[in-house]
Amino acid sequence: MESGDDLPIGPPTRGGRAIAEAEPDGRQDHTGTEAALNSHAPTPVQEVAHPQPEKSGPKKPRRSRLQDAPTARQQTTGPRPQYGVHGVIWKLGGAWLYSRFGWKWLIRLSLRDRFENAMESLWDLRKTQMVIATVNSKGGSGKTTATVWLSAFLAFVLKRQIVAFDVNESPGHTAKRLGVDREETIQLREFLSRRNSLRHYDSFAKVVASHRQTGVSVIASEEASIESLHQEDFEEALYIAKRNAHSVFCDCGNVIDGPTNYGAVKKADVVVFTGIAGFDDSLDDISNTMKRYTDLGYAEKVKSGIVVIFGAYNRNRGEFAARYGLPIGRVFVVPFNKYMARNNPVLLDMIPRQVQVVLLEILVAIAKAAQAPET
Repeated sequence: MESGDDLPIGPPTRGGRAIAEAEPDGRQDHTGTEAALNSHAPTPVQEVAHPQPEKSGPKKPRRSRLQDAPTARQQTTGPRPQYGVHGVIWKLGGAWLYSRFGWKWLIRLSLRDRFENAMESLWDLRKTQMVIATVNSKGGSGKTTATVWLSAFLAFVLKRQIVAFDVNESPGHTAKRLGVDREETIQLREFLSRRNSLRHYDSFAKVVASHRQTGVSVIASEEASIESLHQEDFEEALYIAKRNAHSVFCDCGNVIDGPTNYGAVKKADVVVFTGIAGFDDSLDDISNTMKRYTDLGYAEKVKSGIVVIFGAYNRNRGEFAARYGLPIGRVFVVPFNKYMARNNPVLLDMIPRQVQVVLLEILVAIAKAAQAPET
């Protein structure tokens, strides 16, 4: 510790003037004290700014941040890679896969649009009640196939009561294809004899069995051939079936002028002529059947009819339309399907979307043809 003799004597001075002296404005000057206190502090280094020589020539325009920013492709993918031999092989392989399988995705998109349009169109026509007769003078021509599948899809879409009426005078397979035993439901002769007691829906629903998946009601044919039927009785029974359902599909037999076939075509709103591709007899019988019903006085129903060919290609649709003298909008080709060809029971999810779309489009055409002409 320093001794008292070393301390400064008297008031501190600054520039030869006592600090205690007042400033002209009456304040005391303490700068000397501050300088004394800071005399031992290190002096900060002051940076000397050196002037930069001015560049000669015109100034370049300043780029904005947007110009300097990388593009979206550079941010996400970076620079384009340089493909070597392996890259070329991969690209060629991808092109081959697309050419081999890519077109199927395009077809699926087209089928989805057609499926949705057909469903919407059919729903818009849901108030159209109709009687449909599937006819051909030859057995094994797809009449039962068309009846069971079209009735099932119509019932599934509209959620309405649909009747599949096997009007074949010989034993038919409509009930079997819809998963109904012949003995479980009412048969043709019994329905004709009890028609007066089946005019109300409650009594009608008690005697018919239905398809489990779609609810299609089935009126089966007899186990043995029957001959003693009257056309007037059948027409009245068909009228009762129509009263108790939204629509009725009649699976006709092979006898064109039989009482049930003739009565079904007479009361039908739309006549559907069916055939199977690959069998010339079946396709020729469509023309013979159309000519026969034209001679019987049903030329208008023949002209407004629908032709359905099973197992053909869609590219042959125009050929069939020219062959039968109908617009292409009323001629349909159902693609070949093993499940349908083997006479299996009707299960809607067992057939591919392509076949489903065609069946729905057939139903739309039938509903449009069944509408009463505008007056």
